[in-house]
Amino acid sequence: MRHSILALLALTLALGSCAAPEPAPTADPESTAAAWAAQLSSSDPATRDQAMANLAGLGEAAVPYLIPLLQSESAPTRFAAAATLTQLQAEAVAAVPALVEALGDPQWRVRAQAADALGLMTSFPPHRHLGAPGITRLTALLDDETWQVRYHAALALGKMGADAIEAMEPLNTVRRYDLNANVRTVAQDSFDAIVAARRLAERGHISTYYPDPSEDAVHRR
Repeated sequence: MRHSILALLALTLALGSCAAPEPAPTADPESTAAAWAAQLSSSDPATRDQAMANLAGLGEAAVPYLIPLLQSESAPTRFAAAATLTQLQAEAVAAVPALVEALGDPQWRVRAQAADALGLMTSFPPHRHLGAPGITRLTALLDDETWQVRYHAALALGKMGADAIEAMEPLNTVRRYDLNANVRTVAQDSFDAIVAARRLAERGHISTYYPDPSEDAVHRR
């Protein structure tokens, strides 16, 4: 019996010495964001995709690390940064000026993604107003040589309601004459949304129009 008790005591002490170590302290969010943002410059698409997902999970904290990447020399990196900001939507409102600049990117995918991001960010109060310069830049993209860019520009303008009145004439032209059926369809929807918003504003019911983001047209790339 005495030997059994000693054996049990020895086993207890051994198990105690093997107890799980204290968990490591949580990594600093800024260091984490910086590390994941750096991975957006990877040449491996899978690595970029995982970094995009990780950064989107950080929310607003990721935005300061994404904005500089919109000026990267690498088109895939610029696109990845714009796409991540699109996922963050209203949390990324600080990136609006940089995204407006990205509307002039030489790569059409980046231009389209920047337009998409701006449309989503300005769909949520209180971040409603893109401002006249941004709307003017979006409206100019209705003449872009690439139909996907025209599509996303028209889609974004429709989400801005009465703020985008200056885009009505160009949208009217696009909905009637654009060579791409997808672009004509979304331009028609956006034109109708702006007309409805203007009528409501003129009647004094509301000053601006907030379309439901869940009713977005299906993106066709």
